[in-house]
Amino acid sequence: MNTYPPPRVLEFPEVHYPEGYRSTPVIGGNFGITAGLPKLEDIIEWQEGRRRFTRGYYRLVEGPQLFQLQQGFSKHFSVRHAVAFSSLQSGLLELLELLFNRFEEMRLKVIHDHFDPEFSSLVNTLQSLRRPVSYFPSNLENPLQTVDPGKQEVLLIVLKEPISWIRNHFDLLKTASIEKIPTVVFTVSFKELESFPENADYWVTSLASYDDGTALNGGIVLGNKDRQMTELREIRKKRGNVLSLRNASLMMGDLRVSGKLLSPKIEPRNSTASKQQVLERLCHLEHAEHGLLYPSGMSAVSSVISLLRRPDKPKVIVIGLLYTDTYGFLESTYRGKKDTALYLKTDDIKVLEQYLDDQTACILTETITNPLLEIPDLETLGQLARKYQIPLVIDNTLATPINCRPLDWGADLVIHSTSKYLSGGNDHGGGAVLFRKEHWKWSFEHHHDQWGLDPWEPEIQILQQNLENFEERMLRFNLNGDKVAKFLKNHPEVEKVYHGSLVQKKDLSPKWLSGFGSVVSFTLRSGDLESLRQFYDHLPAPLLKAPSLGSNQTLVCPYALLAHYHEPSSFFEYHGISKHLIRLAVGCEHDLDPIIGALEEGLNQTL
Repeated sequence: MNTYPPPRVLEFPEVHYPEGYRSTPVIGGNFGITAGLPKLEDIIEWQEGRRRFTRGYYRLVEGPQLFQLQQGFSKHFSVRHAVAFSSLQSGLLELLELLFNRFEEMRLKVIHDHFDPEFSSLVNTLQSLRRPVSYFPSNLENPLQTVDPGKQEVLLIVLKEPISWIRNHFDLLKTASIEKIPTVVFTVSFKELESFPENADYWVTSLASYDDGTALNGGIVLGNKDRQMTELREIRKKRGNVLSLRNASLMMGDLRVSGKLLSPKIEPRNSTASKQQVLERLCHLEHAEHGLLYPSGMSAVSSVISLLRRPDKPKVIVIGLLYTDTYGFLESTYRGKKDTALYLKTDDIKVLEQYLDDQTACILTETITNPLLEIPDLETLGQLARKYQIPLVIDNTLATPINCRPLDWGADLVIHSTSKYLSGGNDHGGGAVLFRKEHWKWSFEHHHDQWGLDPWEPEIQILQQNLENFEERMLRFNLNGDKVAKFLKNHPEVEKVYHGSLVQKKDLSPKWLSGFGSVVSFTLRSGDLESLRQFYDHLPAPLLKAPSLGSNQTLVCPYALLAHYHEPSSFFEYHGISKHLIRLAVGCEHDLDPIIGALEEGLNQTL
């Protein structure tokens, strides 16, 4: 394989966080996916922009390994911003989506000088944009003459020797800058350039490395435009195509050794035995025939929505208050438009039919909603979806296939955050999409390859190990959730408890649901912020004060303050959610008495 001799050694010095960062206890080991938030004031300061953390939920807070990797690239190439992604493709496409989605109509113009297999793969990747793309050979006398300043356009430079071309076309690129035409340089190795390309706005390149015979592929976007690069970080959070801390650590080790840095392929395929075994296991659990793994649960959610939603079918009908980041992704601008999602309550299913039309991309809900633990009528949704031939997408993370198999009840696509119950150890980040119908197979695999969404072998192996005792753990999760829900319901300092076991009588329980999981939400009798502070701040061990769920160890957080702090009062009124709602993600501990004792101690502080 080809290698590129480095002009300078890429270094990753010890991380020194700027002023305002606070260290928090990590949960799940060195590559843990969440971290503790000991005091309520920590959360309020973070939400108001007065505090930043060195650790947190892995998709939302850049942990030290990722921070160090990005900082190393930023310093090496003397740019203000470096944002790493799970793959080269996702980095490029996320940037282009950011530049495109401000406008309904926009065109990409690619300047190239070669048609080799790598470039062909890039062409395949760009097709996923569903935007007009034009290709121009670099040997044109004036390759920018076709750029129309009256139209919104992006210029993508894909050349084997981009620096010399850029220098020879200095005046043309300066004109493009004046006309506010973004210029993106794309290379398949960061070693192709010694410095950030002059007159370019962004540089997208590869982080590909090689560890113990296992290919690791990632991408990074470099740039100096503060607002756009900050927005790009936010998009990475929403879409979930984040580089895991485990793989960031492996990469830093490999990137220091030039002999291990390979010329990457734009379209890597991860066909490891571990991946196949994990997919077979998940398909068996969900009664599915096909499946794909993703870098995170939100990567799975955003990929499904992006694939199903098209310009002529922009509408997504959402049933119930779903996970906050699903909500946030749907609220993002789509091709210059907002408000492309329609939100219905779970008891509005009876009027759903009047909203189904030829512009509907899909119906989206969760088997058990997060955080209010509502249970949508899956049977009716399946019947309506079949009647109107509209895809029914179910996030089955909270129920898991032990309690529900949505494909048996009419769902077309089932989504999981494999970081939660399926893993349980707080040491793995990932997601999955599972389905039966053959006609989904090609489109989803094609989109998956275009975006480079295969997780890497180290993450898959952790999931594989954690899945070994999943069924046994899930039975304890169910039992523990029921026990804690009953304890809270009977406690005088608790106003309301949300859990399926409390609202469903045995003879009236949904036939598609055999258990209710271990997430329990509740509100305090007093209901004010100070009581919440007294409860939360004084919770003792073994309770862990941190976001996430499906953890083998019990986690607790003031969910509404974490997820919906900036929402207006009308949001809380419409969805029937208290701003001081507490979410308890009960673990699968064999002895639950210490957990209940800790809850008792915290509740006593509110007297």
